[in-house]
Amino acid sequence: MMGNMFEFRAGEASREAERREQEMLQKAIEESRREADPSQVNPDDMTYEQLLELQESNGGDVSRGLKPAEIMRIPQKVWRSKADPTKTPDQCTVCYDNFKYGEKVKELANCKHTYHSKCIDKWLQNEKRCPVCNQMV
Repeated sequence: MMGNMFEFRAGEASREAERREQEMLQKAIEESRREADPSQVNPDDMTYEQLLELQESNGGDVSRGLKPAEIMRIPQKVWRSKADPTKTPDQCTVCYDNFKYGEKVKELANCKHTYHSKCIDKWLQNEKRCPVCNQMV
């Protein structure tokens, strides 16, 4: 009976080792695919130097921002002034201009910071984070 238990555990350990080896092999295959196919490159995982090298090889900018369709999904609204006149005027922290009644603005969903639509759209072409609090958009 002791021999059967030892054989069972040895077989179980062998299957576990095979499973780990398969996982490692799969990770290595995925990593080599990413290295071989530049379209699979994730700029968010790159160092500054790697971004510069990629930019140079592409002959242009490397965007770390949102895709145009993602930017367009952020709802736009019309600015209405705050009810408290003693409060300092609200301003767009991208261009530092005060919001004016009737201007088109966008409020980021996660952090609720508000910007002129044109300002934040341009910002988000290159960045995926809020300019004020650095939260992911």
